[in-house]
Amino acid sequence: PENNDPSGYLGLIYNSLGIAYEKLDLPDSSAYFHRKALAERLMTYNTTYLPGSYTAVAKIEISAGNKTLSRQYLDRAIEIADSTKNRQALVTAYLGLSDWCLKFSENKSEAESHVVKAKEIALALTDRSFYLKSLDALIAIKKSNGDFQEALKMEEIGTLVRDSMYSWEKEKIQKSLEVQFDVSEK
Repeated sequence: PENNDPSGYLGLIYNSLGIAYEKLDLPDSSAYFHRKALAERLMTYNTTYLPGSYTAVAKIEISAGNKTLSRQYLDRAIEIADSTKNRQALVTAYLGLSDWCLKFSENKSEAESHVVKAKEIALALTDRSFYLKSLDALIAIKKSNGDFQEALKMEEIGTLVRDSMYSWEKEKIQKSLEVQFDVSEK
């Protein structure tokens, strides 16, 4: 089929709808739009967002119990993210691979190793939300293993990171309001 949207906006729209329906707890609609986003991004071969779409659809396949297909999608997401040096997509894909291990192989140590890898990559990112997602996944694994002391330590680190994110956001809003006030005064 001929691509009518070389800009990539259609894939972005489909992905946004998939996320929105996911937040509204409408999994069928979410899956529909995530699959549409993947198809669109495959058509345009948008390597920036393609790993994220592969990971989103892989999570849908994990939930549906499709072991082989979900693993293929995750492997492809990691391959593309790694080759394009897309570290955010790598974090997300490794977290997805951890979920895959917990669902299909029940190998908690392998799942944990994927989360640790995601956390190490996320540590260097400026967007701290990826680090927090990795920490949260690691905390869940530690709790399920009965390692509550380690989970508590990580929870404390997560709290510090969240607090610094909120402080930064508050400061950013305050500066924006100051600029708006200065402009309105003039």
